[in-house]
Amino acid sequence: MNVEPVVLTAPENALSDIIFRESADASLVMLGFELPDSEQYKAWAEHLSALMPPDPDVVLVHGTGKEDIFC
Repeated sequence: MNVEPVVLTAPENALSDIIFRESADASLVMLGFELPDSEQYKAWAEHLSALMPPDPDVVLVHGTGKEDIFC
C-alpha cells in the first residue's frame, strides 16, 4: 500500500462535506478512527491492502473483516 495523504475526521462531520473539502488532496479519508500504535497500524494496513482489489476508486471500511470492506 502506497503512503499518501490521509485525512482523519471526527465522526460528526457529514460525508459530503468531507469529500468536498478533502478528497482532492487525500488518498484516504478515515471517519472517526483511532489509529493504533505504528506496529499495529502497519499490520492493519497490510491486512486491509490484501483484502482490497488493485487501485479501488473508493474504499469504505466498517470494521476489520473482509465483509466490512466495500470497494
